[in-house]
Amino acid sequence: MNTEMVVIKDLITLEEFFIHASQTLGGIDVFQHISVGPDGLQEMGHLFEKTIRPDQLVCTFQVAETPLYDN
Repeated sequence: MNTEMVVIKDLITLEEFFIHASQTLGGIDVFQHISVGPDGLQEMGHLFEKTIRPDQLVCTFQVAETPLYDN
C-alpha cells in the first residue's frame, strides 16, 4: 500500500488527495467530483439514477468556489 502523503497545492493535487484518501480507506466503488450549486444537484441525481448501483459505496467531494479579493 502506498502511504506517501499527497501535498495539496492546487485543484489537481486536491483531487489526487481525495483519490488517495478513498484508496486508503478501501472498499470505495465510485469516486466522483460534484460541482457546486445547481449543476451539482443535477450531477448527483444523474449519478444515483443512471450510474451508481445500490450495492456500491460512493465517495463524492466538492470544492467550494470562493472569490478572492484584494484588500
